[in-house]
Amino acid sequence: MRVRVRSRTWAAPRSVVRHPAFWAGFLAILLVAVTYGPGVARGNLLIPLDILDVFVPWNADRTPVAPSNGLIGDQVQQMYPWRAFAHHEIAAGRLPLWNPYGGGGTPLFANGQAALLFPLNVLTLWLAPEWAATLVQLAKPPLAAVGGALFLRALGASGVASVFGGLAWAFSGPMVVWLGWPHTNALLMVPYIFWTATRWLQRATAGWWAAHAAAVAVGFFGGHPETSAHTLFLLGIFVLVWVLGMSQSHVASIARRLAPGLFPQGSVRSSVVLDINAGGVDADHGLEPTVPPASLPNPLMLGAGWLAAALVGILLASVQVVPTLAAVADSVTASERSSGALGRLVLPVETVLTWAVPNIFGSPLTETVGSLRYFSYLEVIGYVGLGVLLLACMSLLALRRPGWAGIALLTLVAAGLTYGLPVITELRRIPGLGHAANTRFVYMLAFGLVCLAAFGLDACRQGYRRWPLWIAFSLAAAASAASLGFGLAPERLLPTTAADANPLTPLGVVNFRQSELWRTAGIALLWCGALGGLLLSPMAKRVGRRASDLSFLLIAALAIDLLVFGAGMNTMLPRDTLDAVPGAISAIQSRDPGGRVIGLGEALLPNTAMLFGLQDLRVYEPVADRRILGFFERLDPLHMRDAKARFYLFVRQPNLDLLGIAGVRWVISEVKTEGLWTPGDLEAGGLIQRYRDDTTSVWEHPNARPWAYFASTVQMVGTESESLEATTGLSGLQPLATVIQDPNAAPDLPQPDWTAAGAGQVTGKFMPGEARIGVDAPQAGWLVVNSTLYAGWSAQVDGFATPIYRANYLFMGIPIPAGHHVVRLEYRPVSFLLGVGLTACGVLILGAVLAWVSVRRRTVH
Repeated sequence: MRVRVRSRTWAAPRSVVRHPAFWAGFLAILLVAVTYGPGVARGNLLIPLDILDVFVPWNADRTPVAPSNGLIGDQVQQMYPWRAFAHHEIAAGRLPLWNPYGGGGTPLFANGQAALLFPLNVLTLWLAPEWAATLVQLAKPPLAAVGGALFLRALGASGVASVFGGLAWAFSGPMVVWLGWPHTNALLMVPYIFWTATRWLQRATAGWWAAHAAAVAVGFFGGHPETSAHTLFLLGIFVLVWVLGMSQSHVASIARRLAPGLFPQGSVRSSVVLDINAGGVDADHGLEPTVPPASLPNPLMLGAGWLAAALVGILLASVQVVPTLAAVADSVTASERSSGALGRLVLPVETVLTWAVPNIFGSPLTETVGSLRYFSYLEVIGYVGLGVLLLACMSLLALRRPGWAGIALLTLVAAGLTYGLPVITELRRIPGLGHAANTRFVYMLAFGLVCLAAFGLDACRQGYRRWPLWIAFSLAAAASAASLGFGLAPERLLPTTAADANPLTPLGVVNFRQSELWRTAGIALLWCGALGGLLLSPMAKRVGRRASDLSFLLIAALAIDLLVFGAGMNTMLPRDTLDAVPGAISAIQSRDPGGRVIGLGEALLPNTAMLFGLQDLRVYEPVADRRILGFFERLDPLHMRDAKARFYLFVRQPNLDLLGIAGVRWVISEVKTEGLWTPGDLEAGGLIQRYRDDTTSVWEHPNARPWAYFASTVQMVGTESESLEATTGLSGLQPLATVIQDPNAAPDLPQPDWTAAGAGQVTGKFMPGEARIGVDAPQAGWLVVNSTLYAGWSAQVDGFATPIYRANYLFMGIPIPAGHHVVRLEYRPVSFLLGVGLTACGVLILGAVLAWVSVRRRTVH
């Protein structure tokens, strides 16, 4: 078939209101308003505060009620505390590089998941942190819908298909179940990254090159670099397929230069026809190319240009990426993933059923979530709607559409890495993928299916015959019949459950699955109705604009499908819990607000102490120092055999001497001491009860070491294992005894002196990431600071740079001569400064390219 291309030098700009992206965003805003608007009007917050009401010390004044979604606790243990602290620091005029409130202190800016530079977070800094968190979550679905519509429109999808795909992505499983996490910051940018890359491949202009670099940078600022890396990996596949499928005239011209005898002139079809398949022209819609095919560079140059733009994007994000990589390198996360076992994990094949029946193995909104034996519900779900799956199958009718092959291949690769398909799963051997959570390619699999469904929708709507619609209708009817059939005998459908499934009875699981299967049957019937309405309408016989008049039925079916799935996943709750200060916390704040705390069991969930300005020895951070895990293994052997305790650093029967060495003054415990130290055990260890209510008791550790002190006795060791062993051996009989790790101790450094009696006087002013300490030392010794030592800390004694050594395995030790001295500590990591420099280089490169293009255009004119 010949396609005649008409040249066009100028066209009036299309009204924004007529663009599919506008309608995708508008409908997404409407759906968000319907879902969350009433809660916002009542002053509720999109933060899962009801999770706190179940735990000590919040449950003292409340009747415990099961949280609406027990799987989203990270939002109140990580994301919101980080945000609240960052708001406080920025308001005080400080860059929040350091978080002193968890694990003896941890990096905050280097913790990429804090996403301090993500544009939505930056733009909401003027709001109270709780409202900033709510607004950012509400803004994600409309922005994702706009990005999805822009990308699909760039591929030549019709307006209706673009709106359909944008909404499907905005309210898909990954976007809904991870809404409050930084994962969706990165997922939000996926269509924008693909859109700008596609426009670069189509137009090869500096503006789109720069836009792609900026989109990549924003994706990394989103706070989940693993998802951004997965995105670029699959985008590389998309670009490669696009480049290989471009005009054969360009490819053949290179081949003729290499082997002129094998590729004679004229052996290639018209470049204009082939450019249609590569995305230059959309034959179905009559779209004309912005740039004539002859003016495009050869495919190799386009591919190289895309790679350069992606690298510049990473360079722009270096201010965030470099500190994160530096912190992760010596973190608990890297230590736990060092074996590569995580990279080899795949989702069990039976979890494929969740694409059709998302709750077949349980739901976090019911008591049956335990029936999912293998992975967390959040890690498995990629649900995009039953009709989206049907239409994705119909995309096989659009084989020659621009970009179809690239989308299909990246979808196949994502499925292979998620479910361990033969051959494809070997891609995990690629450097980086071997230690990544490759099961999270399920997010990109969802994105690929959404894009394919848009192609399939166009194939059904715009064909000259109605048989594609008949096929889609038949598939929906078959899905409904199959769901009804299995619903009549649900016990035959994968009856296996977890050992701790709730309800535990097989009958309970069967009844739950039956209700979910019947729900799926109803959703399938809904899609049958939407497809049937489009099929039976007289308008469906014709091609063109009028055929889209009933396409709203498909969009309505999609909205109902995904809203039924996502309803209740992220509920809006009153702020009562956020404003309330439990009595146990008030008791600590009134006595010693700067004292370090720890909770036994699940009391005072890790990181939540940040909400009250208290320092918790436990920490729940991706960049926490790997040595913290070794310290807690000695603190409580529970961590050697309990995966949950190891993950959250829960302690039940801790070594009280080690708590004192770590500076823990306050111990919060449940009154019900099942599995915990009893009050008698705590009293025998020298602790004093200072507060008690119906659920909570607070104990003071009188021998807890202060935040900074002058060591009276010192033991020098050479290795990390010796340091841990010696620190574990310290006891209350050696007040302020300290272990210093120094494999190459110089002779003039203070040596062990077990007879020294002078304690010295230490005073100081402490701020996050900075301290000024005065020391009156009766003799040469060591200033010990009970803050975890991370790369980036520097010390000056009387203005002179002084090295910092590891003290008591985790903390800081600074050699001090006799006499009065002033010690200044600062946290200024080199990785942050290097990242700032690299980001500046990226900005200069981007500016130079745009300036060169601008000068070149003026010269040509």
